[in-house]
Amino acid sequence: MSTSGISSSGTAGAQNGPQNTVDGNPNTYWSPQGLPMNHNNWWIIFDFQRVYTLSAIRVTNYGDTTHDVTAFKLETSADKVTWQPVYSTSGVRPGTNQPQMFGGFSGTGRYWRFTVTRTASGNQPYLVGLMFYTIIRRQEQTHFKVVGMLKTVAEAKEYCKTDQNGHLADVRSKALLDFLMTTINDIGKTKNYWMGLHDATGEGGWEWADGAPLSSCSYKNWAPGEPSNIGEHSCVQLWAAKGFQWDTDDCGEKKFFICQKGPGDTSACRGQYGREVEADVGLEDAMEEVMREEEPEVEDGQADDISRDMSVSWEEQEADDVIAREVGDTPDDVIEPGEEAGSEVEEDIEEIEEILEELREVEDEQNFDFEPDDYE
Repeated sequence: MSTSGISSSGTAGAQNGPQNTVDGNPNTYWSPQGLPMNHNNWWIIFDFQRVYTLSAIRVTNYGDTTHDVTAFKLETSADKVTWQPVYSTSGVRPGTNQPQMFGGFSGTGRYWRFTVTRTASGNQPYLVGLMFYTIIRRQEQTHFKVVGMLKTVAEAKEYCKTDQNGHLADVRSKALLDFLMTTINDIGKTKNYWMGLHDATGEGGWEWADGAPLSSCSYKNWAPGEPSNIGEHSCVQLWAAKGFQWDTDDCGEKKFFICQKGPGDTSACRGQYGREVEADVGLEDAMEEVMREEEPEVEDGQADDISRDMSVSWEEQEADDVIAREVGDTPDDVIEPGEEAGSEVEEDIEEIEEILEELREVEDEQNFDFEPDDYE
């Protein structure tokens, strides 16, 4: 975290300023001058440039029994005027230069004030180091599933809810669309895909599946002439013919679709909506994986748009085996119709001919007539 704004009580020479407490050098220290013995109010204010929630602090003393800190308090503020107490202790050990950890608290703010309230002998402190520990607030991970099944919006929503415990995908940034395109190209690059954007009012009140209004989002990707047919076309597809720009359509049309589980790209819209959790993280961190599933039953005309490369999940591989059989591809473990039956018939004929030949030999030896019909 940045600590570019650091100030402190007292005066310090160029070699002993408060910045020494965060430089990571065990041979430098902060030493405030010009204050009386037993001042017990030696402070440093840190400006972290943004709000952080702290949960622990590590203190490193100089290692003597004259200038070592034995007690301190920690406060936070939003304006450097009003300070809120966060933590205090009188349990710092003098006479050691080993780092000492103090935690079990939680405070949130941009400005932080560390105050030495006592030293071992009443002299000014020699403070070697401070390390602040923040609670890293993260979003829950997001999973997308590109589904090669033709469904209406209502059917797709139900599938996403039942199969993924999620909703239709909120594709509200170019980075996310780019992230999904590899899988879209594999599943069906000429197909259109339902996503979560819809007209919530019937009058152009466009809203994402998690409740974020489109008006609050910086990213918009309408195809030329869109949105159109307001009031009639309330659902939005990724339109393959226009480079997967947005296009309104009848919600009852059947298309491929994309499911989402988790908060997705929350940085694209203002405000707190739906499943957004604690803090912003990078898109690549949030998007853990893309899952793919393909329709077990497809028409021959769709076969070229369905990937047969089953490298993502077992579920896909199983589905593709079915597709391969349906569209006429013959994996190594699939026998063409009639092949097995034909082989068995040939074997039976050969066996019958061998039996007949043996019986003819017996006939010749014993001098009696043999007719195959007698054994039918």
